[in-house]
Formats: sequence, structure tokens, C-alpha cells
Amino acid sequence: FFFFLMIRRPPRSTPLYSSAASDVYKRQIYNSVFFTFITAHPKSIKIWNAETGKLESIFRNFKKEDITSVAIDKRERKLFVGDSKGRVYAINIKNGAMMKKFANHSNVTSCLVYAGESVELVSCGWDKIVMVHDDSPSESQHDSRSKLSLHTEQVNCIVLDEEAKLLASCADDKLILIYNMSTYRQEVTLKGHEAEVKACTFLADSLCLVSSDMNGNLFFWKLTPPPVKHKLITKIVNLSLIHICRCRRYAVCRSRWSPYH
Repeated sequence: FFFFLMIRRPPRSTPLYSSAASDVYKRQIYNSVFFTFITAHPKSIKIWNAETGKLESIFRNFKKEDITSVAIDKRERKLFVGDSKGRVYAINIKNGAMMKKFANHSNVTSCLVYAGESVELVSCGWDKIVMVHDDSPSESQHDSRSKLSLHTEQVNCIVLDEEAKLLASCADDKLILIYNMSTYRQEVTLKGHEAEVKACTFLADSLCLVSSDMNGNLFFWKLTPPPVKHKLITKIVNLSLIHICRCRRYAVCRSRWSPYH
């Protein structure tokens, strides 16, 4: 198997903590229907031909604020966009036309995930809130289906395991929260990180969750079955933080799991 990490090394000239919208990491998505890559940039969305590598389209001028997060629907024909003002909306993936608006966050929209089976879009933001939006065709603009405001600091990442109907969120309050997507209720709070939790991901077919923090440490959590349910099973410590760079932190800002080997 492969486990991919993105390590962020902050420039010497930037402060340790930043509230700028540009500090939110953008996303890249592969569209298997149109054989293209979608890349999100602060002021535009770019569509690249996966075979030739050539730029096919650029969508601009959605809003004045920076794009901070994107996600794609199950049919891969609609792109969901979040921005630095907290807005969440959907555009047509072929022409960039606005299709739908969702309930807004009051601060940066930091992450979006799509639940294809239940036709729901889940968003989180720096306003400490996780929202579940209804993406059914009958609704063009509406309030969120459920609002989960259980974190005490900005939420950085959300991940979904559709088969297990579990949603995980991680935040600067050093906590990971696990929700049941059938009831929209919190199941458990995972504690153990000593720094802001910046990313998390489910490991396919294992019901394990990996979380990473501002110090570059990785925590592996078992979500089922008993007696190890909701327990920390191992962690990988960033030794460079201890031995080399005591005064500066190297965050794991994104992680991705691949079952192929």
C-alpha cells in the first residue's frame, strides 16, 4: 500500500500562525468521466487534459474572494467550491456556470467532501462549524441540513467513510470528532495530539483513521471493533522536530491513502 503525505515547511519570513485565506491548501481532483485534472487556484479553476497535459479551460470571476476548497459530485459533472469569505456554491464542470448556492460559513471554508449515496455536501470552516448540505435536485438554494458546532477552534479538515457512514473532523483545538452520518450525532472525541490537528484520512477497508498535526506527528486510531474501538493503536513521531528544528514546526498539511501496492 501507499500512504502519501504533504509536509509544509513554513518560510522564515512568515509567522508561525497565519489567519490569511491564502494559507489554506488548494486541491487537485481527477475527473474520470472527462479524463481531466481539475486544479483550484486563489482566483480561478483550471481544467487540464489528463492525456496531453494541456490546459483546456480556465474559469474565473466567481467571487472576489480566494477559492479555498473544492470537491466533485458522484457523477463528476458538478464542482463544489468554497471561498475565503465562507461561501459554498456549485458550478458546472464543463462551462463554469453557477448552478447552486449553499448555506455560508462566517469565515474561511476550509474543506469540502461529497457524500454520493445520500446526495449531501459536507463543509467545514474556520468558524468552528461542520455543516451538512442537501444537494438533492429539488433544491436550488437552502439552509444546511445539519449544523455540527462542537469544535472550539477552526476546523481544518473533514473526511468521510461512506460505507461505514462515519465522518471525521479535525481542528486547531487538537481534537478529532467522529460523527454518525445516519443520525448526525457525535460518536466519540479522539484525544492525544499536543498540537493543532491539520489533516486526517480513513484507511480503506480497515476502519482506521490517521491524523496529523502541526508538529508533523502521525496518529493511527482504530475505530472498530471492541476492545480497541476508538483507541490510539500507534503513532509516528516527527524526530526532526526533536533533534533538528526545535524552534520551528513542520506540519503534515494533507494525507492520502492508496490501497494499491
